[in-house]
Amino acid sequence: MIKSFKNKFLEKFYTEGKEEGLENVDTKRLRLILSQLDAADELRDCKIQSFKFTRIKKNGIYSIYIEEGKKLVFKLTPSKEG
Repeated sequence: MIKSFKNKFLEKFYTEGKEEGLENVDTKRLRLILSQLDAADELRDCKIQSFKFTRIKKNGIYSIYIEEGKKLVFKLTPSKEG
């Protein structure tokens, strides 16, 4: 589940659909990635095979390729429910 964003343009894109500030980004792919991450509790919950996640730090920080020269960096924290 997505709990917060560091980038205000990315947050507005996800919550309101506004593409301002996200020039030269494949917004269709980005929207798909964000919706998968929002629905996931773990990386294995993301069901799209073309996703290539890279662990960049031991504390649960990962990156995913969006398109050439652009990636999304995120942190997964374990769910405290169930």
